[in-house]
Formats: sequence, structure tokens, C-alpha cells
Amino acid sequence: METQRQATLNAARQAGFRNVSLLNEPTAAAIAYGGVIDQQCTVMVFDFGGGTLDITIMKVEGREEYRMLTTDGNMYLGGEDFDNEIVQYFLEDIEKKTGHNLSEDNKARALLKLVAEQAKIALSNDIPRYHETVYSLEALFGIQYEAELTKETFQGMFQGLLKKILEPVKGALEATQLTVKDIDRVILVGGSSKLPAVKSTLEKFFGRSNVVCADANPDEAIAHGAAIQSYRLNNGQPSNFQEVTAYPYGIEVLHRNWLWRTTRIAELIPRGQPYPYKTTECFETAYDNQTAVTFQIYQSKRGFHVDKFRIGLFTIPNLPKRMKGECQFELTYDIDRNNILHATTQGRNNIADYKKNLDIQLDNIA
Repeated sequence: METQRQATLNAARQAGFRNVSLLNEPTAAAIAYGGVIDQQCTVMVFDFGGGTLDITIMKVEGREEYRMLTTDGNMYLGGEDFDNEIVQYFLEDIEKKTGHNLSEDNKARALLKLVAEQAKIALSNDIPRYHETVYSLEALFGIQYEAELTKETFQGMFQGLLKKILEPVKGALEATQLTVKDIDRVILVGGSSKLPAVKSTLEKFFGRSNVVCADANPDEAIAHGAAIQSYRLNNGQPSNFQEVTAYPYGIEVLHRNWLWRTTRIAELIPRGQPYPYKTTECFETAYDNQTAVTFQIYQSKRGFHVDKFRIGLFTIPNLPKRMKGECQFELTYDIDRNNILHATTQGRNNIADYKKNLDIQLDNIA
């Protein structure tokens, strides 16, 4: 996200770092796996964390060239969803065995979530059955409950979630017009990717057991890759990255027809656009004697016709007073090498001497 990247830059500068260069997490992961993947191959980075799933397809050419082709994902799917499935199983089991319905009790859910996380870790290894007496439930609610979960039940309760993790995988393949046979390696990143059910689901989908690569520690792969790249930069070793935008950029503009005025989102920078990138669009004032124009900036997960979320705004100030439509100006949007958006404006025709660098005010940044 734009706000997260800018916040990262701000934090690095406040900490005293100079010449900060942001590295996308999928690229860092690919660098970390550089010793075990072929020097020329097509890689899918499967980054499955506690709350989100990110899919990236990239071309690797040697040890120094990484070209991102597309990104996809689900911002609302992660390991926590698997924990919640286990919690729901325990709640239903408690009601069945004791007659107590604790589904609306936040304390009970919090206690069971800790048990669920422990069960998930245990059953993800070679333990066939998880069993624990939940003494905290007895202390708080007077309920004697022994949490039991077999590996078979554990693996069976995630079928719906496992289908969901394949949706962005298919979306990324469609966006690049690739097939499963074109993917040489699937790199696992993030703690939730360590679930055996996740790995086996990917192996079944790609039809090859050796395509899924988990040689590096999924919890440390991104940090490991960033450290390697930092070493390369400090030692003058060349590297070539071509990264792309994960989400499109758009601004809200006025749309007029002969009956009424409405607003719409004008897409300026598409999803999957390689950067650095610059584009220019022309606009005009909508009212007589209008001296300022404020544009709200949006991004979208699935296309502006489906959803949108605002990331910030900027204002073009001190425009000369003219009749509506007579004050025309160009807006130039520039994404730098760190995937940070910048904007400038230049007047046209009778206000050609008007030129400003615009201050983009991002949301949710202190």
C-alpha cells in the first residue's frame, strides 16, 4: 500500500538511514531462495501470513535480474482464519459435551484461540492427535473441557479455506496468460505457508510434488533476501529489478451529462504497471471563478467498477479566476523506484506559466 511504503521510508529516515531503497517482499523472497532455484526460471511467490495472502509471479534471469510479471492476493485471508475454524470446532464441541454455549463470550474465544494455535502447530508436525485439558475454562466458567483434535479432523476442516487460497493463484496465472506447467517453482513465504495442507494443496494444483520449494525458513525468507541485497549494494554488485504496481491508482473526477453531475474514478495507473512510470492527463475547472481543485486518490483490489479505497488527496491551489472550462491544466503522476506516488501540475493555454509540485496528503500516516 502507498501509505505503508511511505511510512516505511519515513521510519528509515528518522532512524538515520540514508539512500533508502525499498525492496518488494516477493523479490526479497526470490533472492533468499536464489541458491535453490534455477538461474533462469519462472517463479511464483506464495506469501501466506497471519492475515493476508499475496501471490507474485516473476521471471528470474541469473542471480541479479528479477522481473515481476503480476501480483494478486487476498487481503482478508490468512492463518488467523484457520485458527478461527479450530475455535469454532471447539465451541461446538463444548456445547455438545457440556451444554454451554460460549460462542458470544469474548474471553472464552480468546482462551480457545490460544489452544487453537497450539493445536495447529502440533498437528502440522507428526503428532497424530492433539489433547489438552483447558483449565482456564474451568477457572473462569466452571466448565471441565478437554480439547481433542485428530490430524484427520484437523485437515478436513479447512477445505473451504484451501479452495480460497487457490483463487488468487489462478488470478495471477490468468493475468500473465501462463499455465501451471509454465511455473518452474512455487516459493513458500510466511508462517501460514508451513501448514502441510497448504503445501499439499499447491502440489495437487500444480500436479508436481517437486514444484513447491520450502528450503528456506518461510518466517525469515524476506528478511534474509533483503539482507543479501543490502550486502550486494554495499559491495557494488549490480542488480536489476523490474517491479510492478500491485493495485491501480485512480482519482475521483466530476462526470457531467445533460441531466446531472456525478463523480467517477478515472484510472491513471493500471495494476501491474512496471515502475518507475510517469503519465500525464488534462483537466479543467468545473465552475466559474474556481481557484482550487482537490483530487481524492483511490486504489482498488478488484477493479474500480467493483471496489475502491481512498489512500489520500492533493489540492491544486491558487488557480487564476476564469469561466468554467477555460482554466485548463495538466496533471503528471510519477511513480518512483520505491513505488511512491508524486504529482505535479502545469497550466495550459492562457495559464501556461502556472506550475506546481503538489503535496500528496496520505491517509493514516502520523
